Amino acid sequence: MVTLKNNWLTVEINAFGAEMHSVVDRKTGYEFMWQADEAYWGRHAPVLFPIVGRLKKDEYKYNGETYSMTQHGFARDSLFAVEEVTANSAVFSLKDSEETLQIYPFKFELYIQYLLHKNKITITYEVVNPSMDAVMYYSIGGHPAFNVSEEGDTDEFDQISFRLEPSREYMTIPLSEDGLLERAQRKFEFAEELNVSHETFKKDALVYAIDVQTEMVLKDRRNQVEVRLKPNQMDYVGVWSPHPKKAGFICLEPWAGVADTTDTSGNYAEKLGIHELAPNEKMMHDYTIQFTKKAQL
Repeated sequence: MVTLKNNWLTVEINAFGAEMHSVVDRKTGYEFMWQADEAYWGRHAPVLFPIVGRLKKDEYKYNGETYSMTQHGFARDSLFAVEEVTANSAVFSLKDSEETLQIYPFKFELYIQYLLHKNKITITYEVVNPSMDAVMYYSIGGHPAFNVSEEGDTDEFDQISFRLEPSREYMTIPLSEDGLLERAQRKFEFAEELNVSHETFKKDALVYAIDVQTEMVLKDRRNQVEVRLKPNQMDYVGVWSPHPKKAGFICLEPWAGVADTTDTSGNYAEKLGIHELAPNEKMMHDYTIQFTKKAQL
């Protein structure tokens, strides 16, 4: 476990999955991150690569071959190398192997940097195509889960709200029962502040397409988490909590890519939201999370 620390936060990141496990407010001891209770969801903030979401039938086609891959890809279940650690930053890396080439036929290098500044953490994904002659296709994203309060003796959220800023129309795309995007049902909706209950997620995650610099704000009576992202780096966002399970967390997920659509051709290069990387080129994707612990009521 790698630990970063400043006067505001203590952050713990596991090299397995390069996954952020803990963000604690130094002044109050409050834990912002979900602590992976297996009864509800056994992860904290997995990295999604080289796919985001689910593939139709958990498979895709490339160059005439069919490959199988489960939801969100293999990076979250891979051991990353620790490249560099300072008091307020850490860099992890993952590269192709014989095992990854069996399910993902591309050479790749993935570097993930966590940079701590005051009460903010910037997560940067650097995707490198080391091939000198082959194009690489990929998606990548984050899936951080944040603790939220529950009401008294019940297991319902206690005055939790979510909003997108700027307040404007965003394209929303519903998910099917199989976790695929229903592209034919996409529509533009004005994003107003949403009071969140467990029923909010009865049809799975809320998915928004992003085309301007955007902030996702999750507000608790005592805490606030803001996720800031840029278009062309993160093109979609998801908001999720398990249903019908009633867990005390909500995920704010910045994505450079999305799940398959119900009408997908299955061709990986044609996948909605896929990113194409030329030989010997790299692409950066980053987002920043700000953590605010409010005064006790």
